[in-house]
Amino acid sequence: MKSCRILFVAINARYTHSNPALLYLKKNIEDLEFETSVLEFTTGKTEKQITEIIKSFKPDVLALSVYIWNTLKVKKLLETIKLELPEVIVVLGGPEVSFNSGEWLNTSNGFDYIITGGGEQSFRNLALSGFTSGSRIIPGLNPHFSMIKFPYNSEDMKRLSGRYIYYESSRGCPFKCSYCLSSESESNVEFRTIEQIMDELDFFSAFNPPLIKFVDRTFNINKNHYRLVWDYIVKKFTGKETCFHFEIFPDLLDKDDLDFLSGVPRDVFQFEMGIQSTKPETLKEINRPGSWDRAETNIRILLDNGNIHIHTDLIAGLPFENITDFAGSFNRVYALGTDHLQSGFLKILPGTEMCRRVDEYGIKFRDLPPYEIIENKWVSAVELEVLRNIGELVDLVYNSGKLLKQKNLWFIFTGLHLNFTGEQRACFGRKSMLCTGTGSI
Repeated sequence: MKSCRILFVAINARYTHSNPALLYLKKNIEDLEFETSVLEFTTGKTEKQITEIIKSFKPDVLALSVYIWNTLKVKKLLETIKLELPEVIVVLGGPEVSFNSGEWLNTSNGFDYIITGGGEQSFRNLALSGFTSGSRIIPGLNPHFSMIKFPYNSEDMKRLSGRYIYYESSRGCPFKCSYCLSSESESNVEFRTIEQIMDELDFFSAFNPPLIKFVDRTFNINKNHYRLVWDYIVKKFTGKETCFHFEIFPDLLDKDDLDFLSGVPRDVFQFEMGIQSTKPETLKEINRPGSWDRAETNIRILLDNGNIHIHTDLIAGLPFENITDFAGSFNRVYALGTDHLQSGFLKILPGTEMCRRVDEYGIKFRDLPPYEIIENKWVSAVELEVLRNIGELVDLVYNSGKLLKQKNLWFIFTGLHLNFTGEQRACFGRKSMLCTGTGSI
Protein backbone atom coordinates (compact mmCIF):
# COMPACT_ATOMS: atom_id res chain seq x y z
CA MET A 1 0.00 0.00 0.00
CA LYS A 2 2.68 2.49 -1.03
CA SER A 3 0.17 5.23 -1.80
CA CYS A 4 -1.77 4.65 1.41
CA ARG A 5 -2.69 7.79 3.33
CA ILE A 6 -3.00 7.30 7.09
CA LEU A 7 -4.73 9.97 9.15
CA PHE A 8 -4.32 9.90 12.95
CA VAL A 9 -7.17 11.69 14.76
CA ALA A 10 -7.48 12.76 18.39
CA ILE A 11 -10.49 14.40 20.06
CA ASN A 12 -9.24 16.09 23.22
CA ALA A 13 -11.17 17.51 26.15
CA ARG A 14 -9.51 20.94 25.87
CA TYR A 15 -7.42 22.90 23.41
CA THR A 16 -4.43 22.96 25.76
CA HIS A 17 -4.37 19.15 25.81
CA SER A 18 -2.65 16.98 23.20
CA ASN A 19 -2.49 13.28 22.36
CA PRO A 20 0.98 11.70 22.32
CA ALA A 21 -0.41 8.20 21.62
CA LEU A 22 -1.00 9.02 17.97
CA LEU A 23 2.47 10.54 17.66
CA TYR A 24 3.95 7.28 18.96
CA LEU A 25 2.06 5.31 16.29
CA LYS A 26 3.11 7.73 13.56
CA LYS A 27 6.75 7.72 14.65
CA ASN A 28 6.95 3.94 14.72
CA ILE A 29 5.97 3.62 11.05
CA GLU A 30 7.96 6.57 9.72
CA ASP A 31 10.41 4.26 7.91
CA LEU A 32 7.55 2.68 5.94
CA GLU A 33 6.21 4.14 2.71
CA PHE A 34 3.05 5.75 3.98
CA GLU A 35 1.76 9.30 3.85
CA THR A 36 0.83 10.23 7.42
CA SER A 37 -0.91 13.22 9.05
CA VAL A 38 -2.18 14.05 12.54
CA LEU A 39 -5.33 16.01 13.34
CA GLU A 40 -6.37 17.07 16.83
CA PHE A 41 -9.82 18.41 17.70
CA THR A 42 -11.66 19.23 20.92
CA THR A 43 -14.97 17.77 22.04
CA GLY A 44 -16.54 21.13 21.22
CA LYS A 45 -16.34 20.37 17.49
CA THR A 46 -19.41 18.73 15.97
CA GLU A 47 -19.25 15.37 14.21
CA LYS A 48 -20.10 17.12 10.94
CA GLN A 49 -17.25 19.64 11.34
CA ILE A 50 -14.77 16.88 12.15
CA THR A 51 -15.98 14.73 9.26
CA GLU A 52 -15.64 17.54 6.73
CA ILE A 53 -12.03 18.18 7.76
CA ILE A 54 -11.22 14.45 7.70
CA LYS A 55 -12.71 14.17 4.21
CA SER A 56 -10.43 16.92 2.95
CA PHE A 57 -7.41 14.70 3.73
CA LYS A 58 -8.86 11.80 1.67
CA PRO A 59 -7.49 9.12 4.01
CA ASP A 60 -7.30 5.42 3.21
CA VAL A 61 -6.84 4.58 6.90
CA LEU A 62 -8.23 6.48 9.87
CA ALA A 63 -6.73 5.80 13.33
CA LEU A 64 -8.79 7.11 16.26
CA SER A 65 -7.85 7.28 19.95
CA VAL A 66 -10.80 6.59 22.28
CA TYR A 67 -10.93 7.86 25.85
CA ILE A 68 -13.58 8.37 28.52
CA TRP A 69 -14.11 12.02 27.52
CA ASN A 70 -14.67 11.36 23.80
CA THR A 71 -16.36 7.93 23.64
CA LEU A 72 -19.84 9.17 22.79
CA LYS A 73 -18.53 11.63 20.19
CA VAL A 74 -16.37 8.94 18.57
CA LYS A 75 -19.37 6.59 18.28
CA LYS A 76 -21.42 9.28 16.55
CA LEU A 77 -18.46 10.25 14.39
CA LEU A 78 -17.99 6.65 13.22
CA GLU A 79 -21.56 6.56 11.93
CA THR A 80 -20.95 9.73 9.92
CA ILE A 81 -17.53 8.63 8.65
CA LYS A 82 -18.80 5.34 7.25
CA LEU A 83 -21.56 7.16 5.39
CA GLU A 84 -19.24 9.82 3.98
CA LEU A 85 -16.13 7.63 3.50
CA PRO A 86 -17.41 4.04 3.15
CA GLU A 87 -14.07 2.68 1.89
CA VAL A 88 -11.88 4.06 4.66
CA ILE A 89 -10.32 1.52 7.05
CA VAL A 90 -10.92 2.60 10.67
CA VAL A 91 -8.59 1.47 13.48
CA LEU A 92 -9.48 2.23 17.10
CA GLY A 93 -7.23 2.23 20.14
CA GLY A 94 -7.08 3.64 23.66
CA PRO A 95 -8.37 2.62 27.10
CA GLU A 96 -12.08 2.87 26.26
CA VAL A 97 -11.81 0.11 23.66
CA SER A 98 -8.86 -1.82 25.09
CA PHE A 99 -10.78 -3.12 28.10
CA ASN A 100 -14.24 -3.19 26.54
CA SER A 101 -13.55 -4.42 23.01
CA GLY A 102 -16.19 -7.16 23.04
CA GLU A 103 -18.98 -4.74 23.79
CA TRP A 104 -17.77 -2.40 21.04
CA LEU A 105 -17.94 -5.28 18.56
CA ASN A 106 -21.47 -6.10 19.65
CA THR A 107 -22.92 -2.60 19.92
CA SER A 108 -20.96 -0.27 17.63
CA ASN A 109 -20.44 0.02 13.89
CA GLY A 110 -18.17 1.98 11.63
CA PHE A 111 -14.76 0.53 12.49
CA ASP A 112 -12.64 -2.33 11.22
CA TYR A 113 -10.08 -3.06 13.94
CA ILE A 114 -9.45 -2.47 17.64
CA ILE A 115 -5.91 -2.54 19.00
CA THR A 116 -5.88 -3.22 22.74
CA GLY A 117 -3.17 -1.98 25.10
CA GLY A 118 0.12 -0.50 23.92
CA GLY A 119 -0.29 -0.29 20.16
CA GLU A 120 2.98 0.80 18.60
CA GLN A 121 4.16 -2.62 17.42
CA SER A 122 0.68 -3.97 16.66
CA PHE A 123 -0.19 -0.94 14.53
CA ARG A 124 3.11 -1.33 12.68
CA ASN A 125 2.35 -5.01 12.03
CA LEU A 126 -1.12 -4.12 10.79
CA ALA A 127 0.38 -1.50 8.46
CA LEU A 128 2.90 -4.01 7.13
CA SER A 129 0.03 -6.40 6.38
CA GLY A 130 -1.69 -3.77 4.24
CA PHE A 131 -4.27 -3.28 6.99
CA THR A 132 -5.66 -6.78 6.69
CA SER A 133 -6.04 -9.06 9.67
CA GLY A 134 -7.94 -12.23 10.42
CA SER A 135 -9.10 -10.79 13.74
CA ARG A 136 -10.84 -7.49 14.37
CA ILE A 137 -9.40 -7.35 17.90
CA ILE A 138 -5.61 -7.12 17.85
CA PRO A 139 -3.67 -7.34 21.13
CA GLY A 140 -0.96 -4.82 21.83
CA LEU A 141 2.38 -6.65 21.95
CA ASN A 142 5.11 -4.07 22.44
CA PRO A 143 8.85 -4.42 23.00
CA HIS A 144 10.34 -2.92 26.17
CA PHE A 145 9.43 0.75 26.52
CA SER A 146 13.05 1.82 26.05
CA MET A 147 12.82 0.36 22.53
CA ILE A 148 9.84 2.52 21.55
CA LYS A 149 10.82 5.57 19.51
CA PHE A 150 10.52 9.07 20.98
CA PRO A 151 7.30 10.45 19.44
CA TYR A 152 7.98 14.17 18.94
CA ASN A 153 9.71 16.06 16.15
CA SER A 154 10.20 19.76 15.45
CA GLU A 155 7.00 20.05 13.40
CA ASP A 156 5.00 18.54 16.26
CA MET A 157 6.44 21.04 18.72
CA LYS A 158 5.60 23.96 16.44
CA ARG A 159 2.04 22.67 16.04
CA LEU A 160 1.72 22.25 19.82
CA SER A 161 3.16 25.64 20.68
CA GLY A 162 1.56 27.01 23.84
CA ARG A 163 -0.08 23.68 24.71
CA TYR A 164 0.71 20.96 27.25
CA ILE A 165 3.40 18.50 26.24
CA TYR A 166 2.86 14.98 27.56
CA TYR A 167 5.91 12.85 28.18
CA GLU A 168 6.52 9.34 29.53
CA SER A 169 9.72 8.24 31.21
CA SER A 170 8.12 4.96 32.26
CA ARG A 171 5.08 2.83 31.49
CA GLY A 172 3.09 0.69 33.87
CA CYS A 173 2.03 1.06 37.51
CA PRO A 174 3.22 -0.83 40.59
CA PHE A 175 -0.18 -0.55 42.28
CA LYS A 176 -3.42 -2.43 41.70
CA CYS A 177 -6.07 0.11 42.66
CA SER A 178 -9.40 -1.57 41.98
CA TYR A 179 -10.97 1.45 40.24
CA CYS A 180 -8.10 2.03 37.79
CA LEU A 181 -7.49 0.47 34.37
CA SER A 182 -3.75 0.50 35.01
CA SER A 183 -4.34 -2.26 37.56
CA GLU A 184 -5.48 -4.59 34.78
CA SER A 185 -2.13 -4.54 33.01
CA GLU A 186 0.06 -7.58 33.63
CA SER A 187 3.28 -5.84 32.60
CA ASN A 188 5.88 -4.60 35.06
CA VAL A 189 6.89 -0.96 35.16
CA GLU A 190 9.28 -0.30 32.26
CA PHE A 191 11.70 2.64 32.26
CA ARG A 192 13.42 4.53 29.50
CA THR A 193 17.15 4.82 30.08
CA ILE A 194 18.42 7.96 31.76
CA GLU A 195 20.46 8.72 28.62
CA GLN A 196 17.29 8.63 26.52
CA ILE A 197 15.47 10.88 28.95
CA MET A 198 18.27 13.44 29.03
CA ASP A 199 18.38 13.55 25.23
CA GLU A 200 14.61 13.92 25.02
CA LEU A 201 14.53 16.67 27.62
CA ASP A 202 17.29 18.43 25.68
CA PHE A 203 15.04 18.31 22.63
CA PHE A 204 12.15 19.90 24.55
CA SER A 205 14.35 22.65 25.99
CA ALA A 206 14.87 24.17 22.54
CA PHE A 207 11.12 24.91 22.27
CA ASN A 208 10.51 26.24 25.79
CA PRO A 209 7.03 24.70 26.29
CA PRO A 210 5.05 26.17 29.22
CA LEU A 211 4.28 22.79 30.80
CA ILE A 212 5.66 19.28 30.38
CA LYS A 213 3.41 16.72 32.05
CA PHE A 214 5.10 13.46 32.95
CA VAL A 215 2.31 10.92 32.58
CA ASP A 216 4.14 8.16 34.46
CA ARG A 217 1.45 6.61 36.63
CA THR A 218 3.61 6.92 39.77
CA PHE A 219 6.77 8.85 39.01
CA ASN A 220 8.68 8.34 42.26
CA ILE A 221 8.77 4.55 42.54
CA ASN A 222 12.41 3.96 41.60
CA LYS A 223 14.91 6.30 43.24
CA ASN A 224 17.65 5.38 40.77
CA HIS A 225 15.33 6.72 38.08
CA TYR A 226 13.39 9.67 39.45
CA ARG A 227 16.20 11.39 41.30
CA LEU A 228 18.43 11.39 38.23
CA VAL A 229 15.59 12.92 36.21
CA TRP A 230 14.86 15.56 38.85
CA ASP A 231 18.56 16.42 39.14
CA TYR A 232 18.86 16.88 35.38
CA ILE A 233 15.75 19.03 35.12
CA VAL A 234 16.92 21.38 37.86
CA LYS A 235 20.31 21.77 36.16
CA LYS A 236 18.91 22.10 32.63
CA PHE A 237 15.73 24.14 33.11
CA THR A 238 16.37 26.48 36.02
CA GLY A 239 15.82 29.98 34.71
CA LYS A 240 13.62 28.81 31.85
CA GLU A 241 9.84 29.17 31.63
CA THR A 242 8.99 25.47 31.55
CA CYS A 243 7.22 23.83 34.50
CA PHE A 244 7.24 20.04 35.03
CA HIS A 245 4.24 18.14 36.34
CA PHE A 246 4.62 14.80 38.14
CA GLU A 247 2.14 12.36 39.68
CA ILE A 248 3.83 11.20 42.84
CA PHE A 249 3.06 8.99 45.84
CA PRO A 250 3.86 11.19 48.87
CA ASP A 251 4.44 8.25 51.23
CA LEU A 252 7.50 7.18 49.21
CA LEU A 253 9.41 10.43 49.68
CA ASP A 254 12.29 10.03 52.14
CA LYS A 255 14.34 12.65 53.99
CA ASP A 256 16.92 12.79 51.22
CA ASP A 257 14.16 13.50 48.67
CA LEU A 258 12.62 16.18 50.87
CA ASP A 259 15.98 17.86 51.40
CA PHE A 260 16.56 17.90 47.64
CA LEU A 261 13.07 19.20 46.87
CA SER A 262 13.48 22.04 49.37
CA GLY A 263 16.14 23.49 47.08
CA VAL A 264 14.24 23.22 43.78
CA PRO A 265 13.65 26.70 42.35
CA ARG A 266 10.09 27.98 42.55
CA ASP A 267 7.71 27.03 39.70
CA VAL A 268 9.98 24.39 38.16
CA PHE A 269 8.01 21.45 39.65
CA GLN A 270 4.37 20.82 40.37
CA PHE A 271 3.10 17.65 42.07
CA GLU A 272 -0.23 15.85 41.84
CA MET A 273 -0.89 13.47 44.73
CA GLY A 274 -3.80 11.05 44.75
CA ILE A 275 -4.83 10.69 48.40
CA GLN A 276 -8.29 9.29 47.48
CA SER A 277 -9.18 8.52 51.14
CA THR A 278 -7.62 8.65 54.58
CA LYS A 279 -9.69 5.72 55.92
CA PRO A 280 -7.46 2.61 56.31
CA GLU A 281 -10.31 0.15 55.71
CA THR A 282 -11.20 1.85 52.43
CA LEU A 283 -7.60 2.03 51.23
CA LYS A 284 -7.12 -1.66 51.97
CA GLU A 285 -10.31 -2.58 50.12
CA ILE A 286 -9.31 -0.72 46.96
CA ASN A 287 -5.77 -2.20 47.04
CA ARG A 288 -4.12 1.16 47.60
CA PRO A 289 -1.17 0.95 49.99
CA GLY A 290 0.20 3.74 52.10
CA SER A 291 -0.02 5.62 55.36
CA TRP A 292 -1.98 8.83 55.71
CA ASP A 293 0.21 9.93 58.63
CA ARG A 294 3.37 9.65 56.53
CA ALA A 295 1.72 11.29 53.53
CA GLU A 296 0.44 14.17 55.66
CA THR A 297 3.88 14.75 57.20
CA ASN A 298 5.61 14.82 53.82
CA ILE A 299 3.01 17.08 52.20
CA ARG A 300 3.26 19.57 55.06
CA ILE A 301 7.03 19.70 54.65
CA LEU A 302 6.66 20.38 50.91
CA LEU A 303 4.06 23.07 51.56
CA ASP A 304 6.20 24.75 54.20
CA ASN A 305 8.99 25.05 51.63
CA GLY A 306 6.58 26.97 49.39
CA ASN A 307 8.42 26.29 46.13
CA ILE A 308 6.32 23.50 44.57
CA HIS A 309 2.67 23.72 43.47
CA ILE A 310 0.78 20.89 45.23
CA HIS A 311 -2.41 19.32 43.85
CA THR A 312 -4.30 16.72 45.93
CA ASP A 313 -7.14 14.40 44.91
CA LEU A 314 -9.96 12.71 46.83
CA ILE A 315 -12.57 10.24 45.53
CA ALA A 316 -16.12 10.15 46.92
CA GLY A 317 -18.11 6.91 46.67
CA LEU A 318 -15.38 4.42 47.59
CA PRO A 319 -16.26 1.21 49.49
CA PHE A 320 -16.64 1.39 53.28
CA GLU A 321 -16.63 5.21 53.28
CA ASN A 322 -19.90 6.88 54.27
CA ILE A 323 -20.45 10.63 54.14
CA THR A 324 -19.07 11.13 57.65
CA ASP A 325 -15.95 9.16 56.72
CA PHE A 326 -15.54 11.21 53.55
CA ALA A 327 -15.98 14.38 55.58
CA GLY A 328 -13.10 13.23 57.75
CA SER A 329 -10.90 12.60 54.70
CA PHE A 330 -11.91 15.93 53.20
CA ASN A 331 -11.22 17.91 56.36
CA ARG A 332 -7.81 16.30 56.86
CA VAL A 333 -6.69 17.00 53.30
CA TYR A 334 -8.31 20.44 53.15
CA ALA A 335 -6.58 21.43 56.38
CA LEU A 336 -3.23 20.99 54.64
CA GLY A 337 -3.87 24.10 52.55
CA THR A 338 -2.64 22.69 49.25
CA ASP A 339 -2.77 24.81 46.11
CA HIS A 340 -5.51 22.71 44.53
CA LEU A 341 -7.93 20.13 45.94
CA GLN A 342 -9.93 18.01 43.53
CA SER A 343 -12.93 16.36 45.11
CA GLY A 344 -13.81 13.78 42.49
CA PHE A 345 -16.28 10.91 42.28
CA LEU A 346 -15.79 7.22 41.73
CA LYS A 347 -16.05 6.15 38.10
CA ILE A 348 -16.94 2.54 37.38
CA LEU A 349 -14.68 1.94 34.41
CA PRO A 350 -15.45 -1.14 32.29
CA GLY A 351 -12.80 -3.80 32.77
CA THR A 352 -11.81 -2.86 36.33
CA GLU A 353 -12.15 -4.89 39.52
CA MET A 354 -14.53 -2.22 40.83
CA CYS A 355 -16.82 -2.83 37.85
CA ARG A 356 -16.80 -6.56 38.52
CA ARG A 357 -17.85 -5.98 42.14
CA VAL A 358 -20.73 -3.53 41.68
CA ASP A 359 -23.32 -6.00 43.02
CA GLU A 360 -21.22 -6.77 46.08
CA TYR A 361 -20.90 -3.07 46.88
CA GLY A 362 -24.47 -2.19 45.93
CA ILE A 363 -23.18 0.29 43.36
CA LYS A 364 -25.47 2.04 40.93
CA PHE A 365 -23.75 4.11 38.26
CA ARG A 366 -24.43 5.86 35.00
CA ASP A 367 -23.98 3.49 32.08
CA LEU A 368 -22.62 6.22 29.80
CA PRO A 369 -19.17 7.82 30.08
CA PRO A 370 -17.79 8.91 32.47
CA TYR A 371 -19.62 6.06 34.29
CA GLU A 372 -19.93 8.09 37.51
CA ILE A 373 -21.35 6.53 40.65
CA ILE A 374 -24.95 7.31 41.68
CA GLU A 375 -24.96 5.51 45.05
CA ASN A 376 -23.63 2.49 46.92
CA LYS A 377 -24.22 0.65 50.23
CA TRP A 378 -22.49 3.37 52.25
CA VAL A 379 -23.53 6.63 50.62
CA SER A 380 -26.88 7.56 49.11
CA ALA A 381 -27.67 9.45 45.93
CA VAL A 382 -28.83 12.45 48.01
CA GLU A 383 -25.59 12.46 49.99
CA LEU A 384 -23.47 12.26 46.85
CA GLU A 385 -25.39 15.21 45.43
CA VAL A 386 -24.50 17.19 48.56
CA LEU A 387 -20.84 16.28 48.02
CA ARG A 388 -21.07 17.38 44.38
CA ASN A 389 -22.33 20.77 45.52
CA ILE A 390 -19.41 21.06 47.92
CA GLY A 391 -17.01 20.01 45.16
CA GLU A 392 -18.35 22.80 42.95
CA LEU A 393 -17.81 25.30 45.75
CA VAL A 394 -14.23 24.13 46.16
CA ASP A 395 -13.60 24.74 42.45
CA LEU A 396 -15.44 28.05 42.28
CA VAL A 397 -14.05 29.56 45.45
CA TYR A 398 -10.92 27.78 46.70
CA ASN A 399 -9.26 26.37 43.57
CA SER A 400 -10.06 29.51 41.58
CA GLY A 401 -7.91 31.56 43.95
CA LYS A 402 -10.82 33.89 44.77
CA LEU A 403 -10.49 33.12 48.48
CA LEU A 404 -7.37 33.36 50.60
CA LYS A 405 -6.14 29.81 51.23
CA GLN A 406 -5.99 29.89 55.01
CA LYS A 407 -5.07 26.68 56.77
CA ASN A 408 -7.85 27.20 59.32
CA LEU A 409 -10.46 27.39 56.58
CA TRP A 410 -12.81 24.40 56.90
CA PHE A 411 -15.88 23.01 55.27
CA ILE A 412 -18.29 22.23 58.07
CA PHE A 413 -19.40 18.61 57.86
CA THR A 414 -19.82 17.97 61.59
CA GLY A 415 -23.48 17.66 62.48
CA LEU A 416 -24.56 17.87 58.84
CA HIS A 417 -28.14 16.55 58.59
CA LEU A 418 -29.10 15.03 55.28
CA ASN A 419 -32.89 14.74 55.66
CA PHE A 420 -33.32 17.80 53.47
CA THR A 421 -36.38 18.65 51.44
CA GLY A 422 -35.81 19.27 47.74
CA GLU A 423 -36.00 23.03 48.38
CA GLN A 424 -33.44 22.77 51.20
CA ARG A 425 -31.06 20.76 49.02
CA ALA A 426 -31.34 23.39 46.28
CA CYS A 427 -30.61 26.09 48.85
CA PHE A 428 -27.59 24.13 50.06
CA GLY A 429 -26.25 24.04 46.52
CA ARG A 430 -26.31 27.85 46.42
CA LYS A 431 -24.80 28.56 49.84
CA SER A 432 -21.22 28.32 51.02
CA MET A 433 -20.63 26.12 54.06
CA LEU A 434 -17.33 27.84 54.69
CA CYS A 435 -16.14 29.51 57.83
CA THR A 436 -12.85 31.04 58.87
CA GLY A 437 -13.28 30.74 62.62
CA THR A 438 -14.50 34.34 62.74
CA GLY A 439 -17.91 33.87 61.21
CA SER A 440 -19.62 32.37 58.20
CA ILE A 441 -19.13 33.78 54.71
